[in-house]
Amino acid sequence: MNNATVSAGGAITLHTGTTSDLTVTSSNASAFAALGFGASATATRGGGGTVGTGVVIGETAIIGDNVRIYQAVTLGARHFPTDDEGKLIKGDARHPIVEDDVVIYAGATILGRITIGRGSTIGGNVWLTKDVPPNSIVTQATARNQPGLP
Repeated sequence: MNNATVSAGGAITLHTGTTSDLTVTSSNASAFAALGFGASATATRGGGGTVGTGVVIGETAIIGDNVRIYQAVTLGARHFPTDDEGKLIKGDARHPIVEDDVVIYAGATILGRITIGRGSTIGGNVWLTKDVPPNSIVTQATARNQPGLP
């Protein structure tokens, strides 16, 4: 697991080495244990971001700069691909790409190697399996009623 620092105010910063640090907002340090960061999850270029508790970020996910992810969000895979013999193929990119300046509200589930475009807002409890264009606002209602969104 990556190194973490707890500030006096209870915020926890996940140090991701040469990539951005993600600040986890929580009332106590034990909340860090509730985060499910994949071993290779990547945050880009040093712009940082904020992540709530109970967030799952898959190992091949890519998170841009200035991204806010609220509690109980999943950035996961739809499935593992299999070879001709039915054996799992691991290591392929299978988790979402979240571009810069995105906000993902509580309870959203974003699955598969899809891209959430720069400046987009994903509402609470939205389920996504398709790309979202830049500067979009996706709510439960828009996700149900727009072609191209699940």
